[in-house]
Amino acid sequence: MNIDVENLLAAIRHRRSFKPAALKPDPVDHQIIEKVLEAGRWAPTHGRTEPWEFTVFTGEGRRKLGEVFGEAYRIDAEQKGNFVQSALEGNWKKPLSAPVWIAIGMKPGLRPDGKGTMPEEEEAMAVACSVVLMHLTASALGLGAQWTS
Repeated sequence: MNIDVENLLAAIRHRRSFKPAALKPDPVDHQIIEKVLEAGRWAPTHGRTEPWEFTVFTGEGRRKLGEVFGEAYRIDAEQKGNFVQSALEGNWKKPLSAPVWIAIGMKPGLRPDGKGTMPEEEEAMAVACSVVLMHLTASALGLGAQWTS
């Protein structure tokens, strides 16, 4: 395959992270989301474990995700004794700030004895590579993206 390196470098230079407030609220076509996910699936992995897992939240699914964020915040803040109602509400609203929310997880490859086939840090690096490819693809498709934890 012959790829124009200058166009590839331009795509890399053009890619930027955007805060959700800078994103348009317009729904994103399902086929575009699939292209972004496909790019992520082509990331390099040592041992071909492909440890990434993607969960896509759109529409009302984002509201349910916000409820999960809120509950996780509430539990953590109450344990630490620093619960703030406005922070709880912010966690509820966070997934609604973007038209699409892709949760990225890691499921390391396992041997029959339950031990990992690859070191955990290598699996995490494969997931990070996946995210970079997804960001580049989103940017090439005219979408903004942000990686947050």
